[in-house]
Amino acid sequence: MDNCGALRDGQRVAVIGAGPGGVGAALALSKGARERGVKLKIFLFECKRFGEHQNQCLGVLSPPFLSILRRGFGIELPHSIIQRSIKGYVLATASDEVALDCESEAEYSHSVRRVQLDSFLLSRAQESGVEVAQSRVTDMEVSQEGVIVYSDSGNCEADAVIGAFGLDDAMADVFERRTSYRPPAALRTVVTKIHPREQRIADALLSDRIYTYLPRIRNIEFGALVPKGDHVSVVVAGKEVTARDMDLFLQLPEVSRVLPSDVSHGSYYKGSFPLGAAANIYGDRYAVVGDAAGLVRPFKGKGINSALLTGRFVANTMLEKGVSERALKHFYDACSDFTADVWYGRLMRFLATATANYFSVDRVIALAKRDPAVKRALFDCVSGHRPFREIVRRNLNLPFVARVLKTIAVEGSLDRIARRRAH
Repeated sequence: MDNCGALRDGQRVAVIGAGPGGVGAALALSKGARERGVKLKIFLFECKRFGEHQNQCLGVLSPPFLSILRRGFGIELPHSIIQRSIKGYVLATASDEVALDCESEAEYSHSVRRVQLDSFLLSRAQESGVEVAQSRVTDMEVSQEGVIVYSDSGNCEADAVIGAFGLDDAMADVFERRTSYRPPAALRTVVTKIHPREQRIADALLSDRIYTYLPRIRNIEFGALVPKGDHVSVVVAGKEVTARDMDLFLQLPEVSRVLPSDVSHGSYYKGSFPLGAAANIYGDRYAVVGDAAGLVRPFKGKGINSALLTGRFVANTMLEKGVSERALKHFYDACSDFTADVWYGRLMRFLATATANYFSVDRVIALAKRDPAVKRALFDCVSGHRPFREIVRRNLNLPFVARVLKTIAVEGSLDRIARRRAH
């Protein structure tokens, strides 16, 4: 196959999807080609019109997003895009809560309106010479001779294709039929917005913290409230989560007590996010990045960061090594920070679900309030700022686990004794 060398003058790359993964790949291809003196043709396909179509992503930029954008792409994010700085998290139940605050501004996250971020990044790609097609991709062909991408606006011939289509079922089906790619397992989400009727209330929403929950609602694995510029974004996630589950979540006392009393909520939107890596994310002349590849922090996400990074990784691999399956193995190796985290993320998901369903989140909160090590471990788990394998190795040592389990077991026994005495 004549595709084992680095990309060269006159070659063409098609990118499907103009979210952070697709734009990241297109920008890195354009930037890298200029630096190498190579003339490439880069086509970027996107069927959504940002600003007109809802994006189910909550739009939280976690560290080190600003550094990734600045160092990897030479782009500064305009301050006007940031709606609110997130100064910490709160883990809450019906009877208790614990604030898990950032230790410094370097740990702050930032909430944005996702369509504004996407529009900004897309404009930067266009300025760099990327040709954007506002069109839906309907099919593609991948062969030894090259790639043909079919869209509503016609077909495009290319030497390689990069899939950055998130968890779009239609595009996943195309890649499944035309390559050996298999999509990742995913949790479904329901998202809505809560709008206070007075701006003075909006200005102080949730004290600039993200509220997180592990409710005992059958279909919900977790829920969260995210303060934005003039509203709160609400998400619930689970394998079979429904609009009815969102209704039940909003009625929980631990949720309703922190929301303004005079509010209205918007429409409900369905979404999803991956639980782990997809299968066969690269092959001859193709690679898949971001959510479509399942290359995120399992159970936590941080999908915008991983999408930008994996988009850059695949672009650099194609520029330096080529677009053959053998060459693109270097792209997969570059993603080891994400692939190595999968099993640790699954462990964290199991522990969170088991604690919510079989033990007591209240006892964990009580322990965190008096044990700084437990509190920091909770912050790391909830924020996802660190790789999960680092959190596990750092905190799940035998003395730490024994102390936590002993406390939970003892307090659980005391709770049962107190209940028996009360009756």
